[in-house]
Parts: sequence; C-alpha cells; structure tokens
Amino acid sequence: MTDREEACLEFVSQNLANGKRIYELIMLQQLLQEGRFNKKQMEIKLRQDYNMGLSETSFESDVHVLDGEFLNTQSERKKYSQLDILTEEKDQFISRTFLYYVRIRGSEFIRQMKDIVELGIRRYSEVYQKRWMILDCHCIKNIHVRTYAVC
Repeated sequence: MTDREEACLEFVSQNLANGKRIYELIMLQQLLQEGRFNKKQMEIKLRQDYNMGLSETSFESDVHVLDGEFLNTQSERKKYSQLDILTEEKDQFISRTFLYYVRIRGSEFIRQMKDIVELGIRRYSEVYQKRWMILDCHCIKNIHVRTYAVC
C-alpha cells in the first residue's frame, strides 16, 4: 500500500469511524459503490435509511470534511493534504477522483476502506441513531402532553 493510501485510511479511521459523522460515511459508501452522487441522492438515502434531512449548508460542509478542509493543525494539513477522495463536477455531482478510483481498484485498500466505512455506519446505528430516536420520542411526548394540557 502507498503512503497516500495509508494516509487516506488513517484519515477516515480517525475522523469518521467513530460513527458521529454519518453524512460523510454515506458519501464514502456512495463513492465506493457508485463512483459519484449528488445532493438529491444523498437526501433520499438519508431520509429512507435514517429519517434525516440534509441542508445545502450541511451538504457543502460534509464535502469539505472529505476534502480535509476542516483540519486544524499544520501537521494534520500537511499529512492529509493529498487525500484526493472526491471532486465536484459541473453537473452538481460529486465523484471520486481518478487517484481515488485507482486506489480502490487495489483489493487491500478497498477492503480496508469498506471495513472502516461499515464500522462507522454500524457505530452510528448502534450508538447515535438510537440516542436521537430516544430524544425525538421524549420531545414528541412532551409536545403531546402539552397539547393535552391545553385542551
């Protein structure tokens, strides 16, 4: 495996595999499976699978995360400066870069990337999605009770 491939796997492992960033994990999954996606496809997938919406601001922010633009320290920026995961096309699609495509053709890199993405999605489903569902139910109960109190 090349240094760039190892850096890419490390970046995804350290920043996304904890499951807190489901949007970026779904984007990576789409790039692995389809090679490209757009905001509309992401909205549909998130609504169907996770009952979540996606604003334009959030979509743009998530793309920037995968570009490594949110990195704070100089050492992180230097280390992950050439992630080359995605590129924005003129037709409003986000696609994997040629370098990323070349990387995922390598069986070891793609196997590890899929494992990391699946782990992150599973963690989100087991930990964070349940937590949000409990909060949603709690909020719904409070609103429901208030409605009855007013009547």
